[in-house]
Amino acid sequence: CGGAGNAEGQAGSSSEAGSSTPQTSSSPGASGDASATPTPVGETFSKGFSGGSQAPEGEYRPADDKGPAQNVPKPQEPEGMNFETPESLAKYLEYVTELRNYTIQTGDGYVYAKSISAAYTDEIKLAAYMSSLYKNGGWVMGGIRKINVEIGTMEKVSGKEYQYTVLGRNVTGARVVADNKTRKLYTDDFSEDNKYTNEYQVVYNGKEWLLSGVVKVAKFG
Repeated sequence: CGGAGNAEGQAGSSSEAGSSTPQTSSSPGASGDASATPTPVGETFSKGFSGGSQAPEGEYRPADDKGPAQNVPKPQEPEGMNFETPESLAKYLEYVTELRNYTIQTGDGYVYAKSISAAYTDEIKLAAYMSSLYKNGGWVMGGIRKINVEIGTMEKVSGKEYQYTVLGRNVTGARVVADNKTRKLYTDDFSEDNKYTNEYQVVYNGKEWLLSGVVKVAKFG
């Protein structure tokens, strides 16, 4: 078995030398929001410990080419998140973004999937893919997302009770997906997507917020 680090290094050296042109496509977990270059590996990845050793209990270590993230803290729902106010909506969107990061680092997508609308099929599929990825011995390096919400832009959708929009921006780091099922590395680059202001589409069902979609509305930079 070859380690993910070795496979990643081979992919990088061939690209720099210009000796091959990998086919460009979206990775299985990219939700259609990034370009990705799959690199065939032809062998399974050796899944060990990030940082080269098992981290002490409670010590967070991000994923690397040796293994997945360790001791990832599970996000806690912030107080005052479930009111029908701009401030609560901002708290919800920050919380659900942290849940997404948790899913990508652990493969545990249950709480994330329960915290968004079933209508947001791209993200429901992402949660399912991450669960399958980790169960099959794969993992994700990077891909951590931050969100900035412009709470003053919150608006109710005309003619649709309990539906709102708010503007903001995602900043997502590049990620490498080590997929043991397909035996490929997927490198997702979100730099172009990070240049857009997004419209977040949300529903308030009387007791909680649910994210139902994200639409790019303006490019900057």
